[in-house]
Amino acid sequence: MEAGRVVTLKPREVSALLHIAGGGTVVALASRLQISKSAACMLLHRLYRRLDVANGTQAVYRAVSLGLIPSEPRPSADG
Repeated sequence: MEAGRVVTLKPREVSALLHIAGGGTVVALASRLQISKSAACMLLHRLYRRLDVANGTQAVYRAVSLGLIPSEPRPSADG
């Protein structure tokens, strides 16, 4: 990630990150957003690319460190 680069997230991306941070699965995310599983995977992969990370754990860590999501999100009810 370039130094000084500002990352902003769309509301749907924040929702997806909070879902993953709370322990939610891709299948549950897809159901929650009313999209296909493959669309949910694509959403997450685009998000990972924007945050310059390789997986959900790294994405959550980066988003917290950038102040994009709170450090203690609520657990996902649908796992």
